[in-house]
Amino acid sequence: MIDGRLSGWMAKNADLKIWLKAPIEARCERIAKRDGMSIEQALRDVKERESCESKRYMKFYEIDIEDLTPYHLVIDSSKWEKEEVIDIISSSIRGYLAVNESVRR
Repeated sequence: MIDGRLSGWMAKNADLKIWLKAPIEARCERIAKRDGMSIEQALRDVKERESCESKRYMKFYEIDIEDLTPYHLVIDSSKWEKEEVIDIISSSIRGYLAVNESVRR
């Protein structure tokens, strides 16, 4: 398993690439709660970090980090509880393995 913002591009031959996303508001609420800061501060920090990352990844790798096309499955984690997200991923992996096992036969 590879984890990271660039994994979709770096793991070119991966069997199944999954991206977990969430709207900025949901991410900032999570960060504020986790780090004990205001949502406003979390929002400023996230916007600054994402702007810096976006410019850096484009400059060094020519990658638009907003482009999710390298991923086979994109899940908005704000729509479900974490256990449900795990269920979605597990089900997707089982389905992928079942389809590919039958193709090999």
